[in-house]
Amino acid sequence: GVLGTTSLEILAAAAFDAGWPGTVVPVLDGRRGEVFAAHYARGSGQAGPLQLSAPARHAPEAVLGKLALAGDRAVLACGDGALRYHHVFERREGVFVAGEVLGAPDPAVLVSLAIGRLGAGARPVSATEVAAVYLRDADARINWVQRAPAVTGC
Repeated sequence: GVLGTTSLEILAAAAFDAGWPGTVVPVLDGRRGEVFAAHYARGSGQAGPLQLSAPARHAPEAVLGKLALAGDRAVLACGDGALRYHHVFERREGVFVAGEVLGAPDPAVLVSLAIGRLGAGARPVSATEVAAVYLRDADARINWVQRAPAVTGC
């Protein structure tokens, strides 16, 4: 069986495991000036998503704007997107950018999340029931669609 999670959730769990006491915003570099981000807060011993909007793609400045609206006092931005756009995130007082240790999802944290979920009663699903969630088409598909000539009536 398979348990699903996201890279963003793994990054947040790693930050909480490292002792960060408050809000974590994992940020992945989506290239083309975009990042994929989510917003997690420590609560009752478990990380849970808050609405930054569900994991979604944004310009780095838009993520920073949403953080300002959330009113958080101390936020840890982690992941390769936070490292790449550290100059954007560090503009806001109270936002700290994690170093390389929290730059990429750690497989050991993935295992820890899975063990915790199984212990809490989560049920694995068949591998055939799992589907990847892509927030943007692959570059190859985008390039193909942009180059394909418009088809007119036959």
